[in-house]
This record gives sequence, C-alpha cells and structure tokens, in this order.
Amino acid sequence: MQTGNQRAAMSEINVTPLVDVMLVLLIVFMVTTPIMVEEMTKKEVEINLPATRAPAPMKPSDTLVVVRRDQTISLSMGQGETELANCGSDAEAQYVNCLQQLETAVANNQPLQDSDRILVYAEDGLGYTFAVKIFASIKRSGKKKLFLITNPEAVSNK
Repeated sequence: MQTGNQRAAMSEINVTPLVDVMLVLLIVFMVTTPIMVEEMTKKEVEINLPATRAPAPMKPSDTLVVVRRDQTISLSMGQGETELANCGSDAEAQYVNCLQQLETAVANNQPLQDSDRILVYAEDGLGYTFAVKIFASIKRSGKKKLFLITNPEAVSNK
C-alpha cells in the first residue's frame, strides 16, 4: 500500500532531450559534409619526383613531353621545344578542351607517332591529377610505351 509521501519509480525514459540532440547533430552533419567534400576535391596531390643517381638512358629515338607548372605541355625532340597544348586556364570546360587538344596533337604529330617510346617529364609543383590526365590523353591517342622520368638535377644540386 502506498502512502501519500512515497512516489512510485518512474519506468519511462524521457526521449525528448535525446531526440533534440540527435536532430541538432543531424543538421550539423548535413551542413558540414558538403563543405568538407568540396574542400577535399579542390586539393590535388603534389608530385615530388624521385632523384636518381644513374644517368637516364635516353635513346636518340626517344621523345620527351615536358609538362610545366603553368600547365603548358611541350614536345622536345632534340631540336628545341614545340608547344602541344596550354591548359593554364582554371575553367573546367577549357581544361577538358585542352586535354582533347593534346590528344589530337599527339595523334596528328608524325614524329611522335614514329617514336617507339615517349618520356614524360612533369615539373615539381604540378598536381598529380593533372599529370595522370596527361598520361591518359597520350595513351588514348594510341601510344602505349609511356614513361615518367625522374628529376636528375635534384641529385646534382645536392
């Protein structure tokens, strides 16, 4: 028998504060997730080319494609450089057009098609994503033997 002074034990959990906290957390995650994803996609992995001690064995028939920091792509075959494409613009449509222009330039360049292998040199500070897209564009143009060369000057400067 209960008297007026004693209270019965409460057997129910008050879920209102729990629901409030969960809704606040849900809203916080919904707002921050797109911002974090956008920030992660803007960052590119930087290329740090390995330094070599042995001289690079280059054949006279080798072709060198140089990708510079300012995203210009040029062809070097011993008698100077010829610009193949300039991808310096930040606009995505321009970027895609530049890679298509490079692919067409490689496919239509007879000395490039005649060479048995292509050496690609990417300067320090160039984004990894851009270098990989250059590789893919050259491969799509029909060349199968592509090589990324190292930075021989880094060893000689030490």
